[in-house]
Amino acid sequence: TSGISCTGYQSIVIGLDEVYPEMTSEKQMEISKVLVQYLRNSSVASSGPACNQNISTTTEWLTVNLGRFSMSLNYSDLILLNNNLGGVGALDSLSPEQKADLILDPNSNALENETLILLVFDSLQGSADNGQLDVFFETFVAVTKQQNITIIKNSAVREIMLNRTLEALAPRLSSFKTEDFAVWFQINLFLLLPSIQPANLAVIPNNISCDSLKAIAKGLDLVYPSVSPDELENIIISKMVLMDTSKLGCFIEVIPPAECDASPVNESALCAGVNSSVINKSLEIADFSNALCDFSIDEYACSSVANLNAANLVTLLNCTAHNKMNFTKDSLKLFLSKVSGILDAALDTYPNMTSAPSPSKSLILDVLRELRLNSFSPANIIDANVISDWFLKKLKPFLSSVSVNFLSCLNTMNFSCETYQAVIKGFDSVFSDMDSETQQWVYSLFIRPFFSSNRTTDSSCLSNTISTQDWLYENFGQFSAFASFEDLVKLNHNMSGFESLSLLTPAQTAELTLSSGALNNTDEINAIFDQLEKNQSFENLDAFLTELSRDPERVVTPSPAVRDIMMQRAFDIIGPMLADFGPQEWKEWFQVKLSPLLPSINGSMLAMTTSGISCTDYQSIV
Repeated sequence: TSGISCTGYQSIVIGLDEVYPEMTSEKQMEISKVLVQYLRNSSVASSGPACNQNISTTTEWLTVNLGRFSMSLNYSDLILLNNNLGGVGALDSLSPEQKADLILDPNSNALENETLILLVFDSLQGSADNGQLDVFFETFVAVTKQQNITIIKNSAVREIMLNRTLEALAPRLSSFKTEDFAVWFQINLFLLLPSIQPANLAVIPNNISCDSLKAIAKGLDLVYPSVSPDELENIIISKMVLMDTSKLGCFIEVIPPAECDASPVNESALCAGVNSSVINKSLEIADFSNALCDFSIDEYACSSVANLNAANLVTLLNCTAHNKMNFTKDSLKLFLSKVSGILDAALDTYPNMTSAPSPSKSLILDVLRELRLNSFSPANIIDANVISDWFLKKLKPFLSSVSVNFLSCLNTMNFSCETYQAVIKGFDSVFSDMDSETQQWVYSLFIRPFFSSNRTTDSSCLSNTISTQDWLYENFGQFSAFASFEDLVKLNHNMSGFESLSLLTPAQTAELTLSSGALNNTDEINAIFDQLEKNQSFENLDAFLTELSRDPERVVTPSPAVRDIMMQRAFDIIGPMLADFGPQEWKEWFQVKLSPLLPSINGSMLAMTTSGISCTDYQSIV
């Protein structure tokens, strides 16, 4: 190439490119270095990129001047040869390594450019080579370590990268081994996981091993210390999703145990900007009770509280719980630690009434866990009287506002079956005051992990129960509605679904129907429909049939006699509702939910069904 023209050089490149696949990687690198040197020497004599005559695009320039040898070069070398390669025009001609270098090049500003990131992932996913994503991330991880990049600040860019990566990985996840999940979730995706949303985990197959689920959870744990409060909540709820995906017995810590330790409050820093002179003077007044709530918790935390009594503290807690006073978690913790001597007495006399959940109650409960429950001795934790006193009395006014953190940390306490059941009674007593999300949290973050832990004695807490109904009541309370029937049977092999039929949800009843002999037993199917007809019969039937038809690969085949009963009793329930059906309801009911039963529909049912309906609805039925 010494001294030849660009035309001659490009002819040589064409010839070499044809035999590129036959060369060893060492030979490819050797040739590419010679080509680069020629282009560098040639660029000295030109105002732009070397050998750029009659070339209109950067992709064409790469093809004509380097061919596939461009893949052997570092991105930084390419940019020196042609700074136009920093744009989007040549993305499809760049190797995965070069694309990773591009987005991490400070001069490209790609980590602030959503459009460029989208185009990079379009090119990665559009490639016929499924290994491009893996190679891209190998370079991405290596370069971020070299450049000491510990965070991607642009959340939109981070979210795009995570979503597109999981989307690309989705078809492969079912064949992943535990080590593959570890590589991706603990290494490759580390900088992206702060943007995780619970919905992202829908791509995780339901049948992966416990070790694989734990490998994913460990990746989420690794980013735990460096995320914002909002991101932390998404990570915690994402771990809940993982836990619900797991089989019973696979214990996944939603919050690392270290996060449950009591954290000290820096009083000097907290009180630096607080003027406590006014409140200190007020506290010296004999009858101060009428003005107790006129001050903030911050002011109380930074004052002398020696004159407060248990009745005063009850008033202050009540004002705090009902959002009448300003406070932070640290100021409340400092204040309650200063009045520790009267705290238990105040909680004993606090109005034992339930009310709507509130963020303030949630913070109070979190602080009480740190100041009191954290200091319980092993003997306290297995003393049913102690636990009942706290969960059915002292903490009860605040339990409807229980937080994810409180529930997760509760699992670090080694409750016995008896004390666990005391805790459940406390939560069950405020079940109706909780919103549905909090109810789900209690089951997912406390009940299910308790039964997934490695307790060696009475692991299902059967010993002090006398029947299936009693076992369900003692161990789950009203939260049993959130358990799958499969989990209940695993915990209690003697579980009699028909004995506890009145305690099962319609979805659980459907599971019972499929797992028992009910589809061939007329007495059992009648008992099931007797239960479905109670209270909200249409809603119950809807949930029951929805669960039966949830898995399209599962064929529901009742015996003819059972099918006749199911069709008749289902029609008795839906008949009065048919007049309110819209196009979607006709389609869902007659093409999905009732489909296994339709061979038993009779002429009178069909005549009643089709009376006065439109052609469109009629055609949905047909």
